Amino acid sequence: MQNLWSSTVKQIIYANILQLVCGVLAGFYSLVAVASFVADSASGVASGGLMSLIFDFGAIGGFIWYFVKVIKFSQIQGDDQDTAAIDKLKIAILISLVAAVLALIPGLGWLFDLIGGIASAIMALLAFSDYSRSKTLPKKGVEGAGYLKIYAIIALVGAALSIIPVIGTILSLICSIVAIIFMFMGWSKVASSCPQK
Repeated sequence: MQNLWSSTVKQIIYANILQLVCGVLAGFYSLVAVASFVADSASGVASGGLMSLIFDFGAIGGFIWYFVKVIKFSQIQGDDQDTAAIDKLKIAILISLVAAVLALIPGLGWLFDLIGGIASAIMALLAFSDYSRSKTLPKKGVEGAGYLKIYAIIALVGAALSIIPVIGTILSLICSIVAIIFMFMGWSKVASSCPQK
């Protein structure tokens, strides 16, 4: 059980890293495209836009991988309370995935990304808050869930800040980079904390 638990959580960590890093890089290259447009550089707009799109697809792939592994993770929880918490996380990931796909729509994509980002972060915060009150996780796992709760709060702040043109995108990218640290710390502690039934 411990091997299945830790290997599943490690896959969750890898999927998270993929979608978060690709999201940061997509945001960076979208800024490059905006800066190139302001500087009247057609080649800069084209290359920045293309790279942003490539990393958007990378983030979508990360969300799919994350979702599949969290489904598996929900099936090996210590009790119904923990399963319910992880089920909320599945909903959060699904919202993020749908928002990431809809964000590709020209013109309105940013709105779907904003609404989806906020809704997903709120659902993830609820999930990790519940998980941090687990009765079956060892102390280290509960601490990890606490870090994941901070990760969700940072993601929520980043999503909300993204509504501000340009500066908001930069602040959101900074939040995403900080979020990666808390995500890694949180899931790493959970990985070595197989439930005590």
